[in-house]
Amino acid sequence: MAGNAHVSKRIVPTRKAMGLPFVETAGCDSLRRPITLPPHRQRGHELVYLLRGRTTWMLPEAVMELSGGQCSLVQPGVEHRGEMEIIEPCTLIWLVFNLSRVDESFINNAERRTIEGILNKAGNIVFPATPSLKSALAVMYDALLSYGEGDGLSMLLFRSAVLSVLCRTAEALRARAKTLLRTERRITDVALELGFSSSQHFSSTFARMTGMAPTEYRLSAAVRTGDAREGRG
Repeated sequence: MAGNAHVSKRIVPTRKAMGLPFVETAGCDSLRRPITLPPHRQRGHELVYLLRGRTTWMLPEAVMELSGGQCSLVQPGVEHRGEMEIIEPCTLIWLVFNLSRVDESFINNAERRTIEGILNKAGNIVFPATPSLKSALAVMYDALLSYGEGDGLSMLLFRSAVLSVLCRTAEALRARAKTLLRTERRITDVALELGFSSSQHFSSTFARMTGMAPTEYRLSAAVRTGDAREGRG
């Protein structure tokens, strides 16, 4: 992301300062006017959170429209750009990371594989940030701002926030799957929207994440909804 005089606040810590080898880049922008965003690819997953404003990413086979409170996830190696090759005025945070390079001292292999599997299967998507993800992102944002003001301790807070952001992102994507299953849409359609190649693959992954098959979850959610209605009656 190239900066210019239209950026009222831009903070991009060096990789050495971040002290996290698996983080390719991270930072925040507060844009008063549009800036250029030409076609580009990342070597890791790109997570963007829009605090305020609106903007649009153009992908080869999709258009991702973001507004305040939403996140976008773009898979490694996928070319994308801003609409008309610009980012509209907004405030955003971004984090590009390669989980295959995570040291086990930071996160254990089992948890890394779980998070990585969820992110890979999610595809290129826009999703609402849950309250817990927003809280983690707020800590990360404050750490970036403190770093920009010369606070050397801020990167310690940043490193802690990154782990929380990764875990909360995986939780948000799981929550999105559950939300879709509470609709009347076919499980096959839900699987395709979430980036799975088949309903069988989605069902096995969902079962590993939640301990129940999608059909079981849908039935239990319907029962809970019915009980709640009876209680209100």
